[in-house]
Amino acid sequence: QVRLLMRVKQVLKERTLMLYAQPIQNREGEGYHEILTRMRCGDSVIMPDRFIPLIVQFNLSQRFDMLVLETLFSMLHRYPGHHFSVNLLPYTLMQNDSAGQIIALFKRYQLSPETLTIEITEEQAFSDAGESMHNIQQLRDFGCAIAIDDFGTGYANYERLKRLQADIVKIDGCFVRDLESDP
Repeated sequence: QVRLLMRVKQVLKERTLMLYAQPIQNREGEGYHEILTRMRCGDSVIMPDRFIPLIVQFNLSQRFDMLVLETLFSMLHRYPGHHFSVNLLPYTLMQNDSAGQIIALFKRYQLSPETLTIEITEEQAFSDAGESMHNIQQLRDFGCAIAIDDFGTGYANYERLKRLQADIVKIDGCFVRDLESDP
């Protein structure tokens, strides 16, 4: 764990994060690209299931998310007309002025907020954390679409869903996995 934490901190310091764009499309080929992260350390690649728990445990969430966004924003000029989505870790939006920092990145890179959907977990979306809701509202007011990821896996209800006014609700796969075969 200590060795992996040192690698994670090295990647954050050297800003050597790897981003992949996974297409999410309908039958007509319309859609967006969801950003996936990996970390390269030497010849090896570290997968998120190994580094995300450490990032959360050692309070590196906001630093990590801002690096993901800045890395993405620095490349977006190469992909005009494309739309991307990115997941933010729950602790990031609980921090004072996270939305302000994200909006500043949009302005620095002269990007339209319509190019990005911010994905938040159901737990994050429906927490009663005032700062988190304030940051989400600021990003929405700025023009970013808000998506709830993995809807249905926690304590969501329709009243909360209506109150949040998410642009996109991504239903967890466990609800649709056997849709065609299980009545």
